[in-house]
Amino acid sequence: MKKRRKINFSPAGKRAALAAAAIIGLLIGFWLWLPQSKPKQTPQVYFFKAEKLYPVSRPIKSANEAIKYLLFGPTKQEAGAGLWTLVPSGLKIKSVQQAGKTLIIDFDQRLANYSGSAAMIRGLLLQIVFTATDYPGVDQVRILIGGKGEVVLGGEGLVIEKPLTRQDLLR
Repeated sequence: MKKRRKINFSPAGKRAALAAAAIIGLLIGFWLWLPQSKPKQTPQVYFFKAEKLYPVSRPIKSANEAIKYLLFGPTKQEAGAGLWTLVPSGLKIKSVQQAGKTLIIDFDQRLANYSGSAAMIRGLLLQIVFTATDYPGVDQVRILIGGKGEVVLGGEGLVIEKPLTRQDLLR
C-alpha cells in the first residue's frame, strides 16, 4: 500500500484558485442569464379547423410559395384530421410581389366571382393575410384582381381598397 502525500497550497495559491472558481461561476451565471435565442420559426399556412384558424407548417422559402401552398389546400391527411379551406377551388395567382413590408398578390378573376357570405369572405381574407404575414418581412397584404386595385368580393360587395393587416381582420 502506497502512502498518500498531502499537498499544501500556499495562501496565494488558494486565493488564485478561489478567484478562478468565482470567475468561472460568474461567467456561467451570466451565460444562463442572457436571453436564449429562439429557434427560427417556420412560416405557417393557415387553414380552418373547428371554425378557427389553424396554422400548418410547410417548407416555405418565399412569401410567394406560402400563398401557393395556401391555394393547394390541406393535404389529404390534414383534411382527414378536420382541416378545411375557404379558398375557392381553381383560384390562381397572376403575380406576387413584395414592396417593402407589403405583399402584393394579384389573383385571377375567380376571386371576384367568389360568392360567399360576409363571414366566408372574412374567413378567406383571414387565411390569405395570416399566411402571407407569417412570412418574415411581410406586415400587410394588398389584394388585386386582374391588376385592379379596388377589389369587390362576394354577394354583399365587400370593398378592399387598401393593404390589409392581421389587425384589420381581427376588429
